[in-house]
Amino acid sequence: MEAASRDSSWPTVLATAVGMFLLLDAVRVWLPSLSIVFGATASAQPRELAAACLLSVAAVTTLQVRRLTGPTLGLTLTAVIVVAARLLVQASSGGAPQLWSSTIAVVALMGWFVALARIGASTRRTAVGAALGLAAQTTLHTVLGTVDLTWQEGALPWLAVTLSAAGLLVGSHLIRPDSDASAAVFFFIGPAAALAGLLTAAPSRAWVSTGWSDEPLWAAPLVVLGACLGVVAAWRGGLSRASWPSSTLLVVATVFATWPGDDGVLPPQAAAAVALGAVVGAAGRSAGRRTPALRGWVCVAGFAVFGLLTGGYYAGHYVLLPFGTSWLLPAAAVILGLAALTAGSAELATSRRTTGVGVATAAATALATFVIGAVTAPSLDKPRATDLPLRVMTYNIHYGIAADGRFDAAGIAATIRRAEPDVVVLQEVDRGWFLNGGHDTLRRLAGDVHMRYVFSPSTDELMGEAILTRVPFADVQVTPLPRAGVPMRAATLSAVLDIPGGPDLAVVTTHLHLGSAGVAKRQVVAVADVVEGHRESGRDVVLAGDFNLEPTDGRLAPLLTVLEDGLRRWRPTPTYPADDPTSQRDHVFVSPGLSTSGLDVDDSLASDHLPIALTIRR
Repeated sequence: MEAASRDSSWPTVLATAVGMFLLLDAVRVWLPSLSIVFGATASAQPRELAAACLLSVAAVTTLQVRRLTGPTLGLTLTAVIVVAARLLVQASSGGAPQLWSSTIAVVALMGWFVALARIGASTRRTAVGAALGLAAQTTLHTVLGTVDLTWQEGALPWLAVTLSAAGLLVGSHLIRPDSDASAAVFFFIGPAAALAGLLTAAPSRAWVSTGWSDEPLWAAPLVVLGACLGVVAAWRGGLSRASWPSSTLLVVATVFATWPGDDGVLPPQAAAAVALGAVVGAAGRSAGRRTPALRGWVCVAGFAVFGLLTGGYYAGHYVLLPFGTSWLLPAAAVILGLAALTAGSAELATSRRTTGVGVATAAATALATFVIGAVTAPSLDKPRATDLPLRVMTYNIHYGIAADGRFDAAGIAATIRRAEPDVVVLQEVDRGWFLNGGHDTLRRLAGDVHMRYVFSPSTDELMGEAILTRVPFADVQVTPLPRAGVPMRAATLSAVLDIPGGPDLAVVTTHLHLGSAGVAKRQVVAVADVVEGHRESGRDVVLAGDFNLEPTDGRLAPLLTVLEDGLRRWRPTPTYPADDPTSQRDHVFVSPGLSTSGLDVDDSLASDHLPIALTIRR
């Protein structure tokens, strides 16, 4: 049996790494498909997301309870289903085919890991493979600028998916049982995938932590380095013989990386990536033979935690929770840390040569990521002083996702370029929500249209509003708006443009709360106060955004006492929904003395809103 275990080492590492890689890859398609294809995100998401997560775990539980196949056949069968579904995802063009193929891929991958647990794969090799899969996904996600294989065009994405499929099939066929297989490491698959998708494998968090267009090129490679060093830590079996240092580092790093309002999250995020690999490695050295059924149930329990963490984190932005959502990621770290403590103390793999090679490989990978990032970094035009008239656009970009559920930042960029704007105000700007696929939509857009930007977190640190501009700007202000008991946060973002021929121009954008009449009224009053502040400073004001209110709604009255409706001469100007617009919820207001002309409402379907572009002049 010892020889069999040795023979199965590399297939176990290979298959587990590819399985973890494909799990994150598939979930990044599945989650936006659920929230977008199933219906309007804000209204349908909490119920549907929670139901989908629970149904997925229920499907895997059914496989475990009924044991429809033997462990070996089950591993191969689920691998074949994963491969077929993932290829269908790559071939789909959005809509229902994308939703159902990604759903099948995610459920089949969960089933594959349950079968892996039941077969009794080497727990040490499983731990190394899981950490390796997380590192590979972090690296590729960074190199591709957070636009994953599903959304890439050409032959190379197909080649990468095909090679991954081959690795999963070959590894699954060659894996052999380990007589000492324990259960702990299989619990870690689900929570580790959730924490990676939400935090440690999210390079966009590294970019956002700097806050400005001039983001340091070393930010994301530092996170890649952390993930790669996590593989070394997993191979060693943790940071030390005892498990508590690995567990403590994971909890502390996660707390600091997610601390509300803290901009210095980058080093803790990288440390959390190292610690995540370390706790997985610590779990991999746990001793004690367990029955196939117990190992399978432990794996199912881990995926239940995955569903609760992922669904709960995002549902908490739409459903008021007693403690908000900021505690969920530290809670995940605590769960993983406590589970790692069950491994107790054990000898580490301490080969200096292997450790040195691992560290050198991690450093080389991070360096390569840095070089690729430097070569492919967004090219942003230098702002130039411009007098009025200015071309201004407002656009709710729906997280960069089209109505059919496909990520379409390129379509949004093309829409912006057609309008030839000097300034663009954006709402529903996603900089890396796992729910929407983990894309840094703003960074991608800015590079495509070559415009500098400023970003304002509102919903959370990765979601909010932004201003793209070709005109020099200063005095950026973010003003939180009243919430009055609703979970969704809102804010105004303003930037003052330097206009050589007259008063400076304050450009203000916001996205008001949808639903509660009282909250919307209070938020409009707060926005009017922001406008008054700019006017008292001698600035002209352009206010544009998604107000979720019709032009005749009396709650807009406070704004109309200080500004004028810039779209009045063209009403009605419906912009939502994009495929059959009936609602005039997107507005442009201007100071008295400013006029508007040249209205253009593009009929692009790259978002669920149509953009509005017009010319501002004195």
